[in-house]
Amino acid sequence: MRLRTCIVAEGIVAGGAVLAVILIAVHEPTPQASQPLRSASSPAADAATARLPEGVPIVARAPASTPPAVPEPVVLEAAPPSVETSSGPFSQAGDNELLRPLRDEAVVTWKTNTGGTSLSLRVEFASGARAAFKPEQIHGGSTPRREIAAYRLDRLLGLGRVPPAVGRSFSRDEFVAKAASPADRARFDEEAIAVDGTIRGELSWWVPVLVSPLVNGYPFDETEGIMTWRKMLLPSAEVPEPQRLLLAQLSDLTAFDFLVGNVDRWTGGNLKGNKAQTQLYFLDNTMAFSPDAGTGRTLGYLQRVGKFSRRLVARLRGLTGEEIVAALQDPAPFDYLLSNDEIAGILRRRDVFIGYVDDLIAKHGEAKVLAFP
Repeated sequence: MRLRTCIVAEGIVAGGAVLAVILIAVHEPTPQASQPLRSASSPAADAATARLPEGVPIVARAPASTPPAVPEPVVLEAAPPSVETSSGPFSQAGDNELLRPLRDEAVVTWKTNTGGTSLSLRVEFASGARAAFKPEQIHGGSTPRREIAAYRLDRLLGLGRVPPAVGRSFSRDEFVAKAASPADRARFDEEAIAVDGTIRGELSWWVPVLVSPLVNGYPFDETEGIMTWRKMLLPSAEVPEPQRLLLAQLSDLTAFDFLVGNVDRWTGGNLKGNKAQTQLYFLDNTMAFSPDAGTGRTLGYLQRVGKFSRRLVARLRGLTGEEIVAALQDPAPFDYLLSNDEIAGILRRRDVFIGYVDDLIAKHGEAKVLAFP
């Protein structure tokens, strides 16, 4: 994608209350049905100490009849923590340039994206920059504020694989007037939610080329590919050097998806990389951030992986609720990016993840489990 100010090469851009869980001995990851994992104990998970700043507690999950708690505005003396290094194609240092047109420029035209049930648009700006736009909509599974939260958490962890994302609001009438076709406008009118004539949503930098990543010639998210990379990522296996780069990123992806509770990754078409087969992108996170401790699909895929990044595991061991809250400041135009329950869910799943890794290390040794930098 070409901006007027720069050309970005596609090759380089492209906890709460302690949760009771069933204790099991985890050995080799298995592709069978998901099994409950024990939660590692940590100070951040201690109900007596895991608090958010300025009296905003990490609360236990509310009853089904009670709406999620919404954090009160928090004013911090220090700026959100900055991670200077990144293992992925994006970095905080380059985010501002990519986000500038998404924040400030006028929309020239837009059209709806094909595929999927939720409403997603491709927006073009005056400079030629493009973005994926997900407005607030009738599809309850697609919550645009969560994409921004995933981007912020990705940078907090130093991954650099979620495309830069920012919230923005538009006048509904002015925005609709830029539709590429009557069909695009009709779908938008039917599915987008406007409040007092205003459309709110999130804009993600448009990755220009997306392809399905391959392992030994098989797509990562198809049966043969899953069976192939699962064997390569057993603790006892030696990772083939030609596959090492993408497999390390896939390991990060399963950890990240488990941490944020993204249940939509493996439903088809949501695992993408660059044309050169050197980078994975962590796209489509609007269905993430359940308050639970991690079950179902995200747990099942985590249990297929037995090798992880030493740096990422260390970062997750030290992750605190205060850091997460700091990273989620400036939610505009939304009232908040994550509720207290959703933040508590991150820490619950983090503790389950650390417990899983520690069990693997106890059985196989640190060198085999923390096999990636």
